[in-house]
Order: sequence, then structure tokens, then C-alpha cells
Amino acid sequence: TPKIGISLRCICPQGIIYRRSPEFCDKTENTLAAGKIVRVLEGHMDTHWVRVRDGWLPTVDSDGRKLFETATESLEE
Repeated sequence: TPKIGISLRCICPQGIIYRRSPEFCDKTENTLAAGKIVRVLEGHMDTHWVRVRDGWLPTVDSDGRKLFETATESLEE
């Protein structure tokens, strides 16, 4: 689980759909685009889920592939 306050860049080519809760099936209408950076506000216990400003995001897909890399530059708003 990434640390609170860390910035992550989406490396999933098709982007990642935001969730209302840390559940794959609880999708919203919004997607985080590839290359965009988000800041972790909260982690969900010891899982691969993080809460960011616009909702919950998985940090790995259902097959265990990484969806983010650590971003070294500042957050894009």
C-alpha cells in the first residue's frame, strides 16, 4: 500500500475508473487518464486500494499488474 501523501502517476494505457469504495465493482462515471498524477489521501487497510481527491482507485488490476508508478514531480491539478 502506498504511503499517505505520496504522488502516483497512472501508467494504465486506458486509464483507471474511479470507485465509490475500495471495490472493483463500485465504479463511478469518471476515469483517471494515463499519465495523470494523483496524491494518496488514505489507504484501505493493507490492500492495493488508495483514496484520492476524486474517489478510490486500485493500484493493481484484477490480474495483479501495477497501474501506477511513483511520481517524482509535483501534482498536476
